[in-house]
Amino acid sequence: FRLLEGDHSWPWTALMAILLFIIWLQGSYHQFAWLLVLLAAMAVFIPRTFWTILKTGLITCLVCAFRILPAILAYGSYKQTFINGYPSLFSVWDALVNVPDPLHYTYFNGNMLGDAVGVWELTSFVGLLGAVFLIYFGIYRGLLHRQSPYRSLLIPLGIIFLLTLGSIFKLVIALPIPLSLLNTCCCTNCRYPCLIW
Repeated sequence: FRLLEGDHSWPWTALMAILLFIIWLQGSYHQFAWLLVLLAAMAVFIPRTFWTILKTGLITCLVCAFRILPAILAYGSYKQTFINGYPSLFSVWDALVNVPDPLHYTYFNGNMLGDAVGVWELTSFVGLLGAVFLIYFGIYRGLLHRQSPYRSLLIPLGIIFLLTLGSIFKLVIALPIPLSLLNTCCCTNCRYPCLIW
């Protein structure tokens, strides 16, 4: 938000690089990678942020190189498999408003367009009131409303949301681009899982 409000300073870059470094150190590889994808989408679709995000991404990757370089070196030595994603928009809504029954949850039980994982990987329960609150204040007032100061985040966040859908993400994973590293985890038949994590 500070970046969108015009803060293109070195302290913002340093604080963001430190935040991403801490996320990486505590083992949240996927969150780290998805935040970099969000920043990259912001750099492309919000041009005034391009140079600030570019220097932030470069500094972050340099600071985290001790974990990124081994993973890059091992990248071609294991077979990636698609794990899963939400099968439909309704399943996203369902994961927000219902507490899943792990044994009988139709959307996450073998119908994930990929290998099944535990239901806890995709549930985002906030309840009906919480989901309505997120939609109204987060999407309508935060992104769609004409006077929203963060309306420029609509496309970058929309891209991230679309990538949560299994049918779309499965196509992205099949592409020979670095974004496919997002699907890497120790659940795959990886020879070097410790390098990734």
